[in-house]
Order: sequence, then C-alpha cells, then structure tokens
Amino acid sequence: MNEVKFVKGLFANKPHERAPDFIVCELSIKADELVGFLNDQDGEWINLQVKVPQKTNPDKPRRLTVAINDWKPEGGNQRKPAKKDDFDDDLPF
Repeated sequence: MNEVKFVKGLFANKPHERAPDFIVCELSIKADELVGFLNDQDGEWINLQVKVPQKTNPDKPRRLTVAINDWKPEGGNQRKPAKKDDFDDDLPF
C-alpha cells in the first residue's frame, strides 16, 4: 500500500451541525501553501480524496483529511475490445 500524501494548504471539515443538507464539506485554502504544493506536483491532473481520519482529534471533531489519490489500474488503462455479435449483416429487409 502506498504512503498517504496529504495536500498542503487545503483543509476540509464536516459541515456545521446547522448547515443545510446540501453542504457536503467545508474547505479552507491557505493560498501560498497550496500554490507551492501544486507547483511541486507533476502532471496536468491531481486527484484528491476527502477522508474521515482514522483517529479523531477531540479538539477538532469536524476535521477531515485531504489526500492525493494516486491509484492507477495495473497494466494501465486498457479497454477490452468489444465483442462482435454473431448476427448476419445481410438482413432481408
């Protein structure tokens, strides 16, 4: 299993107890830190996951973690060829 890489400068919290149901989480950005983190990354896309921490900090019970999702399928992203139907293409109509 790969080591978890946390995103520097991006913070997530569970919604406040009085928040409407359509609020999924609250994000805060420390701009200088996040920009520096993004500049250090390779590639055009960075996939992230917002997770519930394994150990909850009693001082910050709403805190979530933001980590890089660098999972890639084994053997690359290869698609299987579509199956050909065994039907005759010479239809009478």
